[in-house]
Amino acid sequence: MKYISALIILVLILFITSRDSDELWRDGNYVVAWINSDVFLAYGEPEEAFYGLVDSVGAVGFNKDYVVAKNVEPISKEVSFYIIDKAKQKSNQGINFSQRAAVTGPLSEIEFHSLIKELNLPSFTVEF
Repeated sequence: MKYISALIILVLILFITSRDSDELWRDGNYVVAWINSDVFLAYGEPEEAFYGLVDSVGAVGFNKDYVVAKNVEPISKEVSFYIIDKAKQKSNQGINFSQRAAVTGPLSEIEFHSLIKELNLPSFTVEF
C-alpha cells in the first residue's frame, strides 16, 4: 500500500510540474497566457490560432473599448505600457492584416498617464 501511495504522489508531482503553458486571464478573444516562463497578451479565435500582442505582461485591465497591458522586461525590469483598441482590432481581419495595427506602445509611464483620461482607459485589474 505504501508503494501505491508513493507512486500516486510521484505521478501527481510529475503531472503538475510538466505543464509548460496555461491561460491566466481572458476577455473575449484577448488572452493572457504563459508558455515556459513568459507571460504574454494574445488575440485570436479560440478554435483558431492566437497571435502575440505584448510580451512579458505584468498587469492587464479592460473595458468595452480598450485592453491595457503593463510590460515588465525580465532582465532590466524596465516598465512600459500598451493600449489595444478593440474596435481597430476587430476591423483588422481583412486583406491588410497586421497583428499590431490596433496596438499603441510601448509607452512610457508619462505618455500612458496622459492618455488615461483622454481615452477613458481602464485601470489595471489583474497582476501577474
